[in-house]
Amino acid sequence: MHRALGNPKIKIEKEEEFFEKLKEGKVEYSEIARREKIKNILESAGVDPEKYKDLVEISVFSTEYPNAVIGEVDSEGIPEQIAEDILKNTVFVFPIKNNGKIIRFIAIVDNPSPNELEIKKGYEFVIKSRFDDARFYIEEDRKIKLSERIHLLEKIVFNEKFGSFYDRQVFVSKAADFIYAKTQMSSREKLRRAVMLSKADITTGLFREFPEHQGYIGMFYAIQDGEDEEIATAIYEHKLPEKQDDPLPTTQTGTVISIADKIIHIFSGFLSSLEVTSEEDPYGIRRAARNMIRVLIEKGIDLDIQELADFLFPFFQEHLKDKISEDEIKEKIISALEFIKERMENYLSSQFKKDIVRGVIERTFSPYDAFLRAKSLSENDFSDLFYVARRVRNIIEQAEEKGLLSITENPNPKSEIESKTYDEV
Repeated sequence: MHRALGNPKIKIEKEEEFFEKLKEGKVEYSEIARREKIKNILESAGVDPEKYKDLVEISVFSTEYPNAVIGEVDSEGIPEQIAEDILKNTVFVFPIKNNGKIIRFIAIVDNPSPNELEIKKGYEFVIKSRFDDARFYIEEDRKIKLSERIHLLEKIVFNEKFGSFYDRQVFVSKAADFIYAKTQMSSREKLRRAVMLSKADITTGLFREFPEHQGYIGMFYAIQDGEDEEIATAIYEHKLPEKQDDPLPTTQTGTVISIADKIIHIFSGFLSSLEVTSEEDPYGIRRAARNMIRVLIEKGIDLDIQELADFLFPFFQEHLKDKISEDEIKEKIISALEFIKERMENYLSSQFKKDIVRGVIERTFSPYDAFLRAKSLSENDFSDLFYVARRVRNIIEQAEEKGLLSITENPNPKSEIESKTYDEV
């Protein structure tokens, strides 16, 4: 029996009456029925249940008899993602938008009228308090322009071996320079400014309150400061994609920085001895590699990761010379490259046969080039070529048997295979 809505007493005389009597007591015992009811409530209010699957499940298992309470909110001056985060992750209600602006909320509660008005007021009070906190952080943050925060990154340690976040972004900028030289995407000026601004928001109060929105917060402040539109967008897009179903960057500047940021994240992890050793990925290194490969392939960017590593090596050597030896730097970069190649193999093996993938990745360190090679080998019939190769081999063997051809071996074969060096990876 529902604690607030049901009858004081329900008499159950037969076992088979139990579930029907529960309904009389205002308890919807079926989670499937509760889920469908909640979805119908949301859809009737113009909210897509699929977009808020986790919150739907919370509502399903926190109510016995789902009902809706709709209230008003004032989200003026608060970035949309921040306002939505407050509603769904702090107050556990669903935002209702109009032209991209959150104007109302819908709460799934377990107790309708006569207390609906009080419940609505309670939700509105909590939401207003949280929105006022966000406005306070924004007001304080806006006292300093985003560009003036860049050097504050020098005071924030990225990790002990690699240095500060400012140091990290210098390397991202160098990687972006290399990618620009190879692709001519965006411009050096835009890339350099966007790179250094892309982490500046970690010095803000709003970031401390909502760290999962790093980049988005930076974009919001960059727009407020009158930064170039593509630079502002790139500040947000440099983190894309993070999850498997995330969209890719839409701007050239955002695309280049996304690739550069992820490659430096991988190299810095290995150089700091944070490499992945199990299925767990606490530092996001495996995720960064997979997402970098995805961007390069889906955007059709032919970038040789080996060449990029060669370009970055002297900068790593100079920056880390007091903390790690040159040989150790080479060893760790080789490990990082092998790790990336493994991720290339895993990524391509989900689309092509493994033997084809293994063959192509031995001949290229460009994920997009490897993708094109694997695609071509998978889509074309090379049986005629194999037939010709077999015929040539047979002819050579027959000629050798008749003494018409002899193969001279290398007179100075190496006694052993030389160990792999950094330049030969």
